Amino acid sequence: MIMLPGQRAKQFNNPAYDWAFKTVNQTHSNNRVYPWVRGKGLGGSSAINYQLWNKPSREYLDALTELGNPGWNWESFNKYSKKAERFIQPDHDLDVLTYDMTYRGDTGPLTTSFASVISNMERPAFEALEKHGIKRVVDSSSGETNGYTPISATLDPVTHYRTYSANTFYQPVASRQNLFVLVCAHVAGINLTKNGDETVTATGVKFMYNGELSEVHATKEVCLCAGTIMSPQILELSGIGDPVILKNAGIDVQLNLPGVGTIVQEHLFTGVGYEVVVPSVDGRAVNTFDPLLYPNEAVKHLALQ
Repeated sequence: MIMLPGQRAKQFNNPAYDWAFKTVNQTHSNNRVYPWVRGKGLGGSSAINYQLWNKPSREYLDALTELGNPGWNWESFNKYSKKAERFIQPDHDLDVLTYDMTYRGDTGPLTTSFASVISNMERPAFEALEKHGIKRVVDSSSGETNGYTPISATLDPVTHYRTYSANTFYQPVASRQNLFVLVCAHVAGINLTKNGDETVTATGVKFMYNGELSEVHATKEVCLCAGTIMSPQILELSGIGDPVILKNAGIDVQLNLPGVGTIVQEHLFTGVGYEVVVPSVDGRAVNTFDPLLYPNEAVKHLALQ
């Protein structure tokens, strides 16, 4: 189910694939509670996301440097994101599927591409946006986020399978003798040693496995990469965070760092749908997902997977 793009969203709220977090009531959204999908398993959320491959605003990243974080800027981000990517350039619909290799990598492990088939509604939609003064962005990886643009996907155009962290970064090196991956283990905290300068050093990790608490000890470094929600949770469980929150939870304070777990902003996606009132465009039938509503047609498409 993970590998097939057509199965996207079927993993959402499925406990086998999704941690299924929920937000607190959102004051500025009519007090609604929203689901917050987070991938469970190797590859994390890259295994269940919508596969969109685009980059954030150039101005947003450059602002991080201005806030006192040297090296955290657009140029650095673009450099390393290109190293991760192997973009397959399209050979069809080049008037619609525009890109700029200045912002693309072509030798990295993660394959990205455009869809092999596009809707014949793309061109008239682009024309309508132009007429209303919305500018065209040549490449969604350019750091320019205001405008309309085609977006590539973490998709292998040969196999038509999802590309994600587990099958592009882990599987090729899984046989290494100095690499061991333990699945179904849940981190309980990071072991810390206090230093004399009010800092701490990570020396190992505590984790639950098969109902038992175990530890591993680090000879060099401990890397924390548990995602947007669970990384700060692990820090707090380890005693790093706001002393008020930690003490209320019965956790000894190891490092006073009030910013942990705060000021998070999730990017929102809002889709706009329009009813198509014409059966064809430029003599071609409008291609939609409607045929999948009919069992006989759906079976034909399933056979193509």
